[in-house]
Amino acid sequence: MDPSKDDSPKRSPPSAAILPPSPSLSRARDNYEKARNISHELQKAFDDLSRKVEPDLDPDEVRHEPDARSGLELASLEVELALKKKDEFQLERQVIIEERDANLIQPHIKLKKARFDDPGVVRLLDPRGSSISACLLALYKKCDGLEKTKKRPSSFRSDALRYYDADIGGKKVGGTGKEAL
Repeated sequence: MDPSKDDSPKRSPPSAAILPPSPSLSRARDNYEKARNISHELQKAFDDLSRKVEPDLDPDEVRHEPDARSGLELASLEVELALKKKDEFQLERQVIIEERDANLIQPHIKLKKARFDDPGVVRLLDPRGSSISACLLALYKKCDGLEKTKKRPSSFRSDALRYYDADIGGKKVGGTGKEAL
């Protein structure tokens, strides 16, 4: 039997896993790892500087005004950290796209792993089609005062008057009907 006339695929799935990743995927992974390491180092530097500029104090300790120069340095480091985190998310998205194109991600995991939104875009909540706003609405619906109040049973007033009808020191307090008021 001639193997060239065989209808079987050229390579089987296990052999596809052994093949090295494409150069673009390797480059995307390397860039993502570099960005992740840089943002991790910036996060550590930011945390250290934040503890120096704004130390955690007990409530009874006197809080001194932070140095303007170190406060400015902390703010600029925070902005730089945010930009690096944004780059990290974009590179992670690129890695996932490359993995998806190389069929390294199983189909049911593709949608879970990919971050489709651009992290630089501010999203507005749409109350008609957003499940997030529906969840938020459910949280506030119970306490906004617009729901119907639970009705008391029709015998509530007479039951309450009967309950509070008392005899204090020989004097009858309470009663039923209009004389109780």
